Amino acid sequence: MGKYRIYLIPISGVITDEPSTPSLTRQTPKQTNAQHIERLVSCISNDPLARGVLLRINSPGGMASASETIYESLSSLREKMPVVAHIDGMGASGAYMASLAAERIGASPWSLVGSIGVILSRFDISEGLAKIGVKFDPITTGKFKAVGSMYRALDAEERAYLEQEIVAPAMESFTSIVQKRRPQRPEENRSETESGKIFSAQRAHKLGLIDAVCSWKQAKNDLLRQLQEQYPKTTADNYSFVQLTRRTSILQTLMGNIETRLDILADMRRITLPLCESGLWYIWLS
Repeated sequence: MGKYRIYLIPISGVITDEPSTPSLTRQTPKQTNAQHIERLVSCISNDPLARGVLLRINSPGGMASASETIYESLSSLREKMPVVAHIDGMGASGAYMASLAAERIGASPWSLVGSIGVILSRFDISEGLAKIGVKFDPITTGKFKAVGSMYRALDAEERAYLEQEIVAPAMESFTSIVQKRRPQRPEENRSETESGKIFSAQRAHKLGLIDAVCSWKQAKNDLLRQLQEQYPKTTADNYSFVQLTRRTSILQTLMGNIETRLDILADMRRITLPLCESGLWYIWLS
């Protein structure tokens, strides 16, 4: 074991502000919690033997606020030590934003990358209610007070308000981060990369969204090369790759096991979360 530590941080599943607990049947929860990443970053920042961070990403993105929290946390680490990201499967929307905190981004050949865009999630069940004779008739203090309600349809003015006042600023925040971290993108490709499209790793490389199409092992070697340049007297065998895991009590584990006894129930919740939770999302829905 080498003296100095390179920390591995996985970002997998939907990015949320909700805690997730592993179970006996599923040791790795299928979501990433922003507060958990913040705690990891704090631990790594306070470790005098920490020399670098390697992100392993396989996520469609998630909540806008949680995605930006992770990006900011990881960016603070980049100021102290090299950070390299590797997309291994999917790095879309909020997960792609998280990768932008790294100095270099690589992706496996079969990965999907991009989906830079914003979704304001809402349902409209007004037609279904009308069929059973139910009408939503709120008393509000202003025209836009109930604008997010699923019990009524949006009119043109309300839709324009949400697009201009809510969705557009979130998109501007996202694209400003992309522009800051990926200034090498060809100007003529920016409209395409910011259209919400998802790209193959090869196409994402040509568009300037990532630095290389490479394997996980190549990403590790890339980080080791950076450290060799920064610390020329420290050889590769002086580094250990370390992954911090969250502590869970026996009770938490047993409760998690009961909740996910049938994996399909946990999977259904994971799938429906972006649809049922109102608010802004940086996510690719497939």
